[in-house]
Formats: sequence, structure tokens, C-alpha cells
Amino acid sequence: MSSKNRSTPEVEDKKHDAKLLANKDSGWSRLVLGVAAFEAHPFTKLLVAVAAVIGILITLLELREVRRVNEQEAIARAWSTLSTPARGNSGKVGAIEFLASRNISLRGLDLSCEAMGGQMKPVDTVNLPDLMMCSHLVELRGLDLSFETHGHLVDLSEANFEGVVIADGNFSAAAMANASFKNGVIQNTVFDQAFLLGADFDNVRWRNVIDFRGAFLMHAVFDKELPIAADWECADVSNLSVPPEFLDNKEPNTTDWLSGAFHSSSDYNVELQRLGSELFEYDRQDDPDRSRPERCDALRPYYEDHGKFFTQVYPLLFPETSGPTD
Repeated sequence: MSSKNRSTPEVEDKKHDAKLLANKDSGWSRLVLGVAAFEAHPFTKLLVAVAAVIGILITLLELREVRRVNEQEAIARAWSTLSTPARGNSGKVGAIEFLASRNISLRGLDLSCEAMGGQMKPVDTVNLPDLMMCSHLVELRGLDLSFETHGHLVDLSEANFEGVVIADGNFSAAAMANASFKNGVIQNTVFDQAFLLGADFDNVRWRNVIDFRGAFLMHAVFDKELPIAADWECADVSNLSVPPEFLDNKEPNTTDWLSGAFHSSSDYNVELQRLGSELFEYDRQDDPDRSRPERCDALRPYYEDHGKFFTQVYPLLFPETSGPTD
């Protein structure tokens, strides 16, 4: 076919319009022309654009609601995993880290032997009557609740890990006031700059190096086995509870056990000097913001953030006092 006879869309549209004009008196032609005029009107185009925007907004809101529902379901599943009695890991590490990543408080979390359906039993009733182990052992390996990972202080105040095995954990700068780890096993775990006011480590079996650098351990309890291989640099051990035989230096390798740590002045804390802790005396009137030796200032980036946990938990631990004392 020659180019002269080839029809184009533009030509066809003109022929169509010409036919409509030739038959403009017909009802169908008038309807078609009316629709075309309506579609070409600026107001119609505006309505179409507005409808498109509304459609997009509705879709976005629906997606947002789906995400919200999915998030709530994931949170519910995480709590269900933590509350379900089960030995071993059973997904509990992932559940704890998920809730922590959402900045959900884990205050009062109970993964204790009893809560998980087990019983604390002596390992050797004859030779080691104080050594207890859970019959339904819960293991938390690689648990990371550090500030560096989550970007905020993870709240584990009053959590109960009695009889739990914690290995290769990271609780750096976590708020763990009045938490219980008694009768458990703690291996190769980081507690640097953690807030451990009143934490109970009674009868814990310690394995490998434990990092307590810059930790706040006022009134913490270490009444049985002590972590000899630990880094205590700049840890506040004021009113730390330790076995009397350690204070009397009757146990070997304990004279420098708390080397690098410090304590504020009190009659009991003077005894901690026998274990290598530095006596830290200061005058709050001269320097009200100073609460640790100057050499430790580099290890206190989260100290002020811990203050709110301090004011909340201290009255619960010591209701007979209105606040912390030296």
C-alpha cells in the first residue's frame, strides 16, 4: 500500500468527528459529544486526579493497618514464646531481642526455673550441697540487649533468671535493677555499664571472663561463688554483699579481686578495700554531679539515663529509706 493511501490515527479521528458533525442531530451523536466534552473539561480532570490521590491514600492506610496488625501479632507471639514453659532456648532469645528492639519494657520478665516448669535440685547432696541446678534448664546463648545494638536502655528491672544458663550474652548498659540470676550459670558475658542495683548473683556459677567495667553494683549480692576472672574497672561496688571468708582473705587470690572497682564511704564498704576496691570519698556540696572517680568519667555515657531507674527501684529495694545514702 502506498503512503498516500495509508491511514493514520489522526486521519481516522478527523473522519470520525466529521461523521459525528454530519449526524449531529442524532441522539447518539449528541451523547458521544457530551461525554467527550465532559472528559475534556478541566474540572473533570481535577476530579480524576483527586480520586487517584484518595485511592493512593486509602491503599497506604490499608497497608499501614496491615503492618500494625502484623506488628501486634508478632509482639503477642513473642510474649507467648516467653511465657510458655520450655527447656533449652525454644526461641526465647529471639523473642527477648525482638521486644527489646521495639523498646518494649521487659520489667519483671520471669524465665526462672520454677516459671519454666522445673525444680531446683542439688547437684551433689554430699560434696556440694549448695550447688543447685534446674531440672528444666533454660539456656540463653548469645542474647544481645546492649545499648549499642538497640539504641536505648533495655529495661530488665526485677527480671527473674533464677537457674538459667546465660552464655556469651551482652547486657551492656542494660537496666537490670533488682534482677535475679541466683543458682544459674553465667559464662563469658558482658555487663559493662549495666545498672545492677540490688541484683542477686547468689550461688551463681561463673565461667570464663565476666565484664563488669563501669557497672553500677550498689547493694548487689555475691554471697556464694565469686567471679574471680572478671574485669571490675570503674565498677561501683558500694555496699556489695560478699561472703565473709572473702573479706577475711581466707580464700586465695582474693586480695585484688575487686581491683579497679571503687566504693563510697561507709563502715561496711571499708572492708571491700581488702579485696582491692578503691575507697572513693567526695563532697556532694563541692561537686554534686560527681559520683565516681575522675579516672572513670570515660565509662559513664549512660549514667544519667540510668537515673530514672535508680529513683524508681531504690524505694522498692529499701522502703525504710527515702533515698540512697553514702
